[in-house]
Amino acid sequence: MRRLTMACLMCLLFSQFAACGTSSNMSKYTQAQITALTTRTVDASYDDTFKAATDALFDGGYTVSQSDYAGGTVSGYKRDDKSAERFWINPYIQDTDFRMSVLVRERSPVETSVRLSMAINGEPYIDEEAVDNFWQLMRRQVLIQAPPPVEAAE
Repeated sequence: MRRLTMACLMCLLFSQFAACGTSSNMSKYTQAQITALTTRTVDASYDDTFKAATDALFDGGYTVSQSDYAGGTVSGYKRDDKSAERFWINPYIQDTDFRMSVLVRERSPVETSVRLSMAINGEPYIDEEAVDNFWQLMRRQVLIQAPPPVEAAE
């Protein structure tokens, strides 16, 4: 006769919650907050900004899955493989799929707007840490690709 110990029961309950999808956290932000978190103006040309956005996604560990230079979009994904958890805990635990899309729009020849969109397992989601990491990587790439002009020495 099999009995479930308290530890096994807790493990089963935890695994059931872990198997549930990630619910969207978008409702905790106002539209103004979402725009402030996900949109930046970059002092660089469209070409340099698009390249920087693509490089920032790649440097952030995303696999670039789609890139449309003319349309100004680039998207990437990364997956948290839960194979071990499926094997040891619960066969219904699903991998976590992180997606980030970047929209690049030219505002002037030297100024470009960049906006992020994120999803976890297909649901819109804001991950402030991932957003901050992207902006940091983006800033580095723009500085590398478009350094400030150097004045000639007299």
